[in-house]
Amino acid sequence: DTIQTFERNLGEMVSNFTESMRANFSQIRELQAYFNESIVNLCVATVERVMKGELEDEFPDDTRELFADKDTIMNACQTSDEFHRTKIDQREDEMFSRISNWLTTMVDNIHDEEEYKRNRKRIIEISRLIDYLRADIEDM
Repeated sequence: DTIQTFERNLGEMVSNFTESMRANFSQIRELQAYFNESIVNLCVATVERVMKGELEDEFPDDTRELFADKDTIMNACQTSDEFHRTKIDQREDEMFSRISNWLTTMVDNIHDEEEYKRNRKRIIEISRLIDYLRADIEDM
């Protein structure tokens, strides 16, 4: 009875934790979208300034060459965004998988331990009965 109550309470705690983490990961995704938007805007502005020749003294030649092709920069930004979103999704999946496995393992261990104790008590009880009956037979 106590174990079932503990199991139910632990399940509720895990459920509350996962709801909280879903909200946190949603916020992380929003921050990633904002970050990507900021990077894209910065890159577009830099490409425009490079094309106008405004940044010739501020960047080395190889860096300016990177910003000379807007499509390449936009593809790099998109690839970076997709990579970050994938990492966020993987981390979320990993976290939920771990908490689920932890809960299952915890509950299974408790049940196994309880069953072990119950079996151990039964063995002790049977052993005492045997000792009692043996003593009874010897007294006859």
